[in-house]
Amino acid sequence: MLSLKTEAGLKEAWRLIGRHAGRKSLADRIARVCPSIRLLGSGPFGWLELKRLVEPLGMNAGKWEDSPRAGGVVLVGNFNWTESQLIDCVMSFRGSRLRMTCQQEMVYELLLVTEPGFVEPSHAEEIAQLRAEHGALRWIGARFGWSQVANCMVPNELVAVEAPRAEPTEPDRRSGWKYLPESSDAVMPEEGVLNASGYRVGRSGLPRNERYQALRTVMEEPLPRGFHPDYAVQWGEPMTRVRLMKTANTLAANARNARKRAASMDRAIEHWESDLKWLRQEYGELARGLPWPITEIW
Repeated sequence: MLSLKTEAGLKEAWRLIGRHAGRKSLADRIARVCPSIRLLGSGPFGWLELKRLVEPLGMNAGKWEDSPRAGGVVLVGNFNWTESQLIDCVMSFRGSRLRMTCQQEMVYELLLVTEPGFVEPSHAEEIAQLRAEHGALRWIGARFGWSQVANCMVPNELVAVEAPRAEPTEPDRRSGWKYLPESSDAVMPEEGVLNASGYRVGRSGLPRNERYQALRTVMEEPLPRGFHPDYAVQWGEPMTRVRLMKTANTLAANARNARKRAASMDRAIEHWESDLKWLRQEYGELARGLPWPITEIW
């Protein structure tokens, strides 16, 4: 059975939905019901991946932070959001209707429109559970005293609440970073940005999809606190060509260095090379025209 709680199930659902891309009748219906979405945070899909999925269906896609008062349905990811962002988002809808949900619920709604034969009663139960367990939706409901956040009017007189400050020594559990570096004067830290994302390769490394998610964190999030400024500046800002090339060069250098060692690191090299290809494909717009690094030793 197709499950919307698993990555495999979501990808299959998108494949089914994608068969209807380009249908004018579907685009017209979506234009009336949900003409635009704005993404806040990420997960299970990253920003560019989601954009590629929804735009062929006739939906406009944008990041919430790029147009905080533009309206549309706000999709909150499983992570990479902050409490301050959630507060700002809610306040931007004062005097109007806030429509906020998770990515999985949007997939469910699109399945109902495009492939109703694949929708089962259990899917509604899955979505209800995902909403109940979703960190951002739960936080907003508790903070503003709302029983649900899916579709509600935000009063004009609503007063902003202050988001608690995160402890500087603790990782933000709502972000994709797994570890925070210890503050150091070292320009070249022992463990760098890839390690902070939890990225691991080789026989004891992460499964492919988890490695991809770690690389999305590296590409799409501000660097965590603690890195020396001279090291952090080498990585540039999120979603820039500087960040992309630094990430790609790091992966390629790891593979080249591994080839020089006596110990067999074939599995790790295979992962680095595979992930390097994925990185170029996933962020193709940024990668266009860049001198892509190689992993071979000449």
